[in-house]
Amino acid sequence: YSRTPAVPEHRPSPTPIPDPDPRRRSRTPIPDSILIPPSSTASTVPTRLVRTDSTLFRAFLHTLGLGLVLLGAAGCTPETDPETDGPRFTATIPPLAMIARPVVDGRARVTTLLEPGDSPHTYEPRPSDLRAVRNSDALLFGAPVLDGWAADLPADRAWALLDMVPPSHRRSLPAGHRHDAGDAPSVEVSAPSTDPHFWTDPQAVQALLPALVDSLCAVDAAGCEVYRANADTFATTLRQLDERARTQLQPVRHTPVMLSQPFFLYFMHRYGPDPVAVIEPIPGKEPSARRIERLVRRAETDSVQAIFSQRQLPIRSTEAVAEAAEVPVHALDPLGGRGDRTTYSALVLHNVEVVWEAVSER
Repeated sequence: YSRTPAVPEHRPSPTPIPDPDPRRRSRTPIPDSILIPPSSTASTVPTRLVRTDSTLFRAFLHTLGLGLVLLGAAGCTPETDPETDGPRFTATIPPLAMIARPVVDGRARVTTLLEPGDSPHTYEPRPSDLRAVRNSDALLFGAPVLDGWAADLPADRAWALLDMVPPSHRRSLPAGHRHDAGDAPSVEVSAPSTDPHFWTDPQAVQALLPALVDSLCAVDAAGCEVYRANADTFATTLRQLDERARTQLQPVRHTPVMLSQPFFLYFMHRYGPDPVAVIEPIPGKEPSARRIERLVRRAETDSVQAIFSQRQLPIRSTEAVAEAAEVPVHALDPLGGRGDRTTYSALVLHNVEVVWEAVSER
């Protein structure tokens, strides 16, 4: 007995239903990413999505992309900018950059390592700072006792601007003064040492310009003419700044005051008022209780009218003396770099105004 295998039943394929929209025939599907909602006036069905014509849409994308490419190419090939294509210099602290920028204006760029509000006494270099110094033509720092850590940075050249100040414009710190330059050990000297905060005196800044220009010309001889012309212009600005500060502070030149740290001795020697004592000879190191008692008696004996602190350092010892002696505290800014204190002239005038307002009415 055998059985014949069943033959599958043949059924004709259903007749395809034609697409009522002939435009959709033989067209590549458009992904949902380019489905565009209709405008409120283009369709009577609010929830319907209207498909754009793929050929027109792709042509639009091609045109848009080509425009962006041309625009990007134009932005990538600017005219030569001396601020970015010329020599590069790095300064440790903002006021040194403020001195250098007017001299190199139009020829070179100056960047700063310390952020506004940082203190050179507590600064620690970041990896980005090391790269900036390595890519610079020269590093500008103040002095070994101020920002001596700059000597350990990978700079091809390092210029101490205090060395450019003529001896006749330098000020001495009192004998026995100690200064802490960050990682460098504190050094106590038996004889007067040079005060590194020269930039608070516009005359000292003006006096260093010839040496600074010579150093710049040695690195970039092609820009020497620009540097000399800029230095002449900046010197005129400094003379005007000096005259304005001297005139405004003349009435309070001999008014007794105290400083929290020895950061404004150049300024006060030039314009006043008269600093009779420094509360923290070592910036950031609090004095002993016995010294605070002596400072309070000195403030009372000399009729101290104000105590000037530094924005970048703690003032706990200063507040202790001020409270005991009933003397107000006012904050000066030796470093600037923030707010309206981003140029050298603006920084000096800011401090002139603070001093004037602090002691003119007492």
